[in-house]
Amino acid sequence: MDTGRFRYLLQGTLSGLLALSTVLAIAAPRADASVSVAVPATDQGGVVMRRIAESRQVVIAVRDDAFPFAFGLLNQPAGFAVELCAAVVASLRASMQLPQLATKYVRATAENRVDLVASGQADMECGMTTHTNERTRRVTFSLAYFYALPRMLVPVNSGLADWPDLRDRAVAVIDGATVSALLAERDRVGSLRLVVRKAAGYPDALALLQQKKVAAVAADDIALHGLRAQLPDPDAYRIAGTPLSTEAYALMLPLGDRLFVERVNQELARMMGSGEFVRLYRKWFETPLPQRAGINLKLPMSPLLHDTIRFPIAVIAPAATDAGRTLPEDRQKSR
Repeated sequence: MDTGRFRYLLQGTLSGLLALSTVLAIAAPRADASVSVAVPATDQGGVVMRRIAESRQVVIAVRDDAFPFAFGLLNQPAGFAVELCAAVVASLRASMQLPQLATKYVRATAENRVDLVASGQADMECGMTTHTNERTRRVTFSLAYFYALPRMLVPVNSGLADWPDLRDRAVAVIDGATVSALLAERDRVGSLRLVVRKAAGYPDALALLQQKKVAAVAADDIALHGLRAQLPDPDAYRIAGTPLSTEAYALMLPLGDRLFVERVNQELARMMGSGEFVRLYRKWFETPLPQRAGINLKLPMSPLLHDTIRFPIAVIAPAATDAGRTLPEDRQKSR
């Protein structure tokens, strides 16, 4: 096993122990069991299910820049999260006895995704969205399907190994990403005097790094792995830095419909119990991807995700701690 993969597994184990300490409720159903989902007490209605039944379609907010979770053309998106959403729609088609149930995709960005779901313009969102306490005031979340570690992408010859090495230097972040708040906290605690440059998307952030306008790009490690893999000279860059937190990715769903959340989680739990989830993971993270010229992320499943598959976590509080300190909850804009 190469050093990078070993470090990823080790960091996943350590961060997983931290994240598990924040679990609020755990359900461990068999594949054919009902999932017990903890959602706000007010979510007793059926607004989403009624809307789907009346319109005969499920509206999904989808990203085009969240490789390998959601990317590509709006009318034909691809990615790990896109396939999870497609499986949910197929299960709704069967359980609601609506064989003609259609899927409509609407474009989501880091900035507007919460609004799309909270306003009812979308029934779910698939991308790279972190389950945060702040967001649960407006939306709810499915079971977690991935855990990311915010780190940084730097040139191999930069001499940058961890966050203190960035003192008085510029760092690019994606506008609307949780890493902004995490980085601000690290900056404050370490008196790093960072110059944060906000980019509209990953291509812009990467351009800043390649043009040497910033010393690093800070983002979730899976996004950085995807960026690095798509570079013509991936070996010229490496992922560095102690993880700032553990970020639980989940499908974002509207408030107001307990049954809909349960149906979504039942399907995800079924996939986890049947082995289908693992097969999808291997497809998107451990094998060459024809959608990206044969890129292989070679990213093994983290120990925490392994545990989630064994014992699906219905509600998880964000692992917002760093060296024993509680980070600000103000992380509504999240990657």
